[in-house]
Amino acid sequence: MINNHMKNFVQQSMLILAMLFSITSSAMVNMDPVGSWHGAILVSGNKVPLVFHISTDESNKFIATMDSPAQGAKDIPIKEVIISDRSIKLNIAVANAIFEGQFDDDSTKVQGTWQQSGQSFPLVLKQKTEDITGLWKGKLQGTTVEFLLDISMNKNNKAVAYLSPNGGISKVEVSNLVNQSSNLSFEVPAEGVKYSGNINNKDKVVEGVFSQGNRKFTLDFSKADNTKQVRLNRPQHPVEPYLYNVEDVTFENKNANINLAGTLTTPKGEGPFPGIVLVSGSGPQDRDQTFMGHKTFLVLADHLTKSGIAVLRFDDRGFAESTGDFSSATSLDFASDVQAAVDLLVKHPRIDASKIGLIGHSEGGLIAPIVASQSDDVAFITLMAGPGVSGNEIAIEQIETILSVNGLSEKAAKAGSNITRQLNEAIITHKDLINFEALLTKTYANAWSLLAKPIQTELKQVGGGSISNARIKSLSSAWNQYFLIHQPEMYLSKLSIPVMAIHGNKDKQMIAAVNLQAIKAALTPSPKHLVLEMDGLNHLFQTANTGLMSEYSKITETVAPHVLDEISTWVLNVATK
Repeated sequence: MINNHMKNFVQQSMLILAMLFSITSSAMVNMDPVGSWHGAILVSGNKVPLVFHISTDESNKFIATMDSPAQGAKDIPIKEVIISDRSIKLNIAVANAIFEGQFDDDSTKVQGTWQQSGQSFPLVLKQKTEDITGLWKGKLQGTTVEFLLDISMNKNNKAVAYLSPNGGISKVEVSNLVNQSSNLSFEVPAEGVKYSGNINNKDKVVEGVFSQGNRKFTLDFSKADNTKQVRLNRPQHPVEPYLYNVEDVTFENKNANINLAGTLTTPKGEGPFPGIVLVSGSGPQDRDQTFMGHKTFLVLADHLTKSGIAVLRFDDRGFAESTGDFSSATSLDFASDVQAAVDLLVKHPRIDASKIGLIGHSEGGLIAPIVASQSDDVAFITLMAGPGVSGNEIAIEQIETILSVNGLSEKAAKAGSNITRQLNEAIITHKDLINFEALLTKTYANAWSLLAKPIQTELKQVGGGSISNARIKSLSSAWNQYFLIHQPEMYLSKLSIPVMAIHGNKDKQMIAAVNLQAIKAALTPSPKHLVLEMDGLNHLFQTANTGLMSEYSKITETVAPHVLDEISTWVLNVATK
């Protein structure tokens, strides 16, 4: 989907919600001791529970406190925290006690010893954050900006969280997620964002402060009433046993010297079968393109494979099980990853090398034509909500749309998009500049100073008024510089293969009419092409009411069934003739 890269539609505005989505994601390191660790020592047959809360200070140094619930003691200071390699030592000076232990391989458990007053007791610590898992909703006080905080446990039993603005088009993984008995905190370092709040478990609320730079806002989260439904009611998500073959694969992008991990699903039988590579929207995305509780690519792959088509989907570089650096990559780099995936299918004995295609969603619809125009191994492509105009045009139009749906007047929305236009033009004109800080700061200030006071007042409600260093970094990144000047028609016009391009007319992230018209104009006419605007569908191709991102998780449908049928019918038609 258009989220972390095509997300620049939002990044280029002055919105706080936009500034959350930087090109650089906060990847979890292999050993992350930050969090709450629970355990108990056995003293004279009695269990004495202990809880350690580990975090980092402003200098990135580990700090910690301890709770002893049985004694009613909380926030006991820990004088010294030493963490090196896979070992940890905590000096609780006020209790004349020391804990020393070793992290296990997946860093979710610590085996150690509690030493106090000449005695030693075995103590095993485990991270415990399950009580905060779920979907949380909040709104910045005094603004129209709302957020979703989605917290879950990963396969290593570590808590992970993603923050999304409901008027935006992306999600960002938070770091330094700490859940103490009465406090929840996290950061988005690339954007200078910090959040800290007090947990009220009884009322299922977190009352806290959201800060970004020198700005502070009250932000209270409440547990979503429909969390259970959002998480469990996904009727299109397939469950085992599958009616086809499923194989985990890894393949190399030799040019980038990285390994990509994915899943290949093939129909039962000898084959050979037509093959498809799914190309994700901006990310970082896992192979299922998981977003807002939906696994779009899992559902798409399931349908296509049941229809007799082999499907390869894979984790973006630098995310999940794939290696590489996601944050420094551009769309051209992602195109080379897709080519490596095509190469894998070409060599597969049960796949017809002459019938390999691409299906790209959102930014994936930008990448697919690049690959197809440069590879003789791609026989057809499907673009789901793909762009037909330049990134610059998309960004400007998207900002106006997003400001409008956030309740701003038509004049304020146009003013906000005009600031985006000027920032983009500054970047395009000075593409060889090394440091953009002075240029973008001056450009923004000049544009802001020309606005009428009432317009400024409206824009300030969504974070307008200045441009942060983090946003400057995102706007001037290599990815964004390429995105702004990318012209889809340059690649679409070179294609002599069948192309399917579909958009939902309720898509608020990629306007259907504008992009489909440009795609159709760029293609050489052919009866094998299919350019189709689909009624009542949003950016994820769900049947929608408004098309806003705030609906995505509430809709139980992952992909409208008639969309799946339309794609598989067209693919089988062009791949068998």
